Amino acid sequence: METPDTDSRYRHPRFGGVALRVRGWEQRWEPCTYLIIDEDGEECELEEPGEGEWVDDIGGMVEVVMVGDDRVHVVDPDELEKIEDHEYCHDCGQIGCHSNTGEER
Repeated sequence: METPDTDSRYRHPRFGGVALRVRGWEQRWEPCTYLIIDEDGEECELEEPGEGEWVDDIGGMVEVVMVGDDRVHVVDPDELEKIEDHEYCHDCGQIGCHSNTGEER
């Protein structure tokens, strides 16, 4: 998956019939580092404790949320299968439940 499609919904074998939406790439901590010259005259990299930022781990795992829930899970993007809007309930997220698919009846 080059760029996660956050507008689509997916199924994943681990979530047993519940539609998922992709939030984006999993985040990883990137510490703030700088180069110093040590007492032997050698250049070395030093991390600034507590300084840095969260960045997207592009090409790694993706964060997903079950439709109808707010907990974030991390999955391999290659295991996601795109589903159509009519295949899941837009309220509960269950795949195959058509109590509210957003379609006119």
